Amino acid sequence: MSAGHIPYFFVQQDLCLDPEDAFHFIKVMRGRDGDPMEVSDGCGRHWTARARREGKGQVRAEILEDLPVESPPPVALSSALPKGQRASYLVEKSVEIGICDLHFISMENAAQKEWSPGMLRRFEAVARSAAAQARRSWLPAIHEMIPLAAFLERHPRSAVLEKSGNRRAWEGLSSEDGWSLLVGPEGGWSPGEIALFKTRDLPLLTLTDHPLRIETAAVAGLAFFYRSI
Repeated sequence: MSAGHIPYFFVQQDLCLDPEDAFHFIKVMRGRDGDPMEVSDGCGRHWTARARREGKGQVRAEILEDLPVESPPPVALSSALPKGQRASYLVEKSVEIGICDLHFISMENAAQKEWSPGMLRRFEAVARSAAAQARRSWLPAIHEMIPLAAFLERHPRSAVLEKSGNRRAWEGLSSEDGWSLLVGPEGGWSPGEIALFKTRDLPLLTLTDHPLRIETAAVAGLAFFYRSI
């Protein structure tokens, strides 16, 4: 393990690292018994600890000190699903910036309207790695794809990224309100979807007059959100 670097891991209820993290600690980082680390339960609690090697390939965290409990991020991301590796980029960067939940939404002009087998597991692994990299003690829940109308029924406090929106609408957002930021496809929202947003009186937030890729809009939108609150 390189001098001065204290690794960050998520632990299970028994304070053991999951097998992939234990392998990384032992084989890649060349971690030893007693090495320092920080660990989290993924629900806001985290601690300083030291590693205890137990059995073949198992690592348990011996807790040393409580660290301040971290509040959950004040915003969720609700997005169209980008193609290929761009989806993993969206997961990685949004988790690093800070989200409490990640919802993928089926939209009329989206290039991808179906959820492929294995996506959830892959995205959860990306999110876990990104949260550890950013030393965030909250792991966001990642939800399988549902239609836009169904999502809005469950999550009425949503704000929509839309180029025809109002820049001043960002000022109406606050960290206490638990917003979900809606990011549409590159093809834009359909007239029916825009009408749905207006019927529900959802704020329309503009970033730029130019079309952006889904993952670019998501990262920029989250940055604007945190700057506004």
